Amino acid sequence: MSSNTSTQASLLARLNDPEEHQAWQAFVSTYAPQVFRWARRHGVQHSDAADVTQAVLVKLVRAMKQFHYDPQKGRFRSWLR
Repeated sequence: MSSNTSTQASLLARLNDPEEHQAWQAFVSTYAPQVFRWARRHGVQHSDAADVTQAVLVKLVRAMKQFHYDPQKGRFRSWLR
């Protein structure tokens, strides 16, 4: 899944379980670079952007337990940003 494609709703549903390692690997490989780029665009230094990315991913593990994707409300990437 590239950063130019939509996030699959089935992947998002699987992220409700923090033990769903394969889903989380797919998610992190797609979104960690995106979060890193967003941080850099906002002027965060390279080493700090890595820390920001890690902090965002840790918060997402908690948030995704209750997250329910509704495409009517917009894209997941917009919510994440």
